[in-house]
Amino acid sequence: PIDQPFIVGGAALMFPADPDAPPGERINCYCIQLAAFLEDGAWSPGQPFTEAVVTPEEYSSDRVSLAVRLDGEGLLVLTEQHFPGWRVTVDGEERELLRVDSIFRGVALGPGEHAVVFEYRPASLRWGLGIALASAGLLAAAAHLARLRAGPFADSVADSLRA
Repeated sequence: PIDQPFIVGGAALMFPADPDAPPGERINCYCIQLAAFLEDGAWSPGQPFTEAVVTPEEYSSDRVSLAVRLDGEGLLVLTEQHFPGWRVTVDGEERELLRVDSIFRGVALGPGEHAVVFEYRPASLRWGLGIALASAGLLAAAAHLARLRAGPFADSVADSLRA
């Protein structure tokens, strides 16, 4: 199960926490919270939801996917550590990842049904891959250049050594 995701901003929360519910509908959440604090101050909705449902779809160390339905505005909070490299998309569009209550990850949502995906894609991984590919390209170019500079003499020496 996912570590206690919850939505902030409404008077009532509805979580399918029934232990006999199918695994995809189980949420470990006992949180009813009407306010959350962000780095820039308190967050509050313009039109708070009165009903919300969070359904986990996928959970791994670098990806959390949730289906969320709410009838007003809310702040989805995933009670896992906020850390550089995490990104969030809502309905396929990248959104601002919020630091909630100093340590958690969150994203503001409007009314409706949403597919929310938190993914860990650190910049260091992209930089490392780019440097590795550039290094491999430079090495291949240097080897090719060395072979061109050696000329036909290197080919005749190599052929005589094989004979």
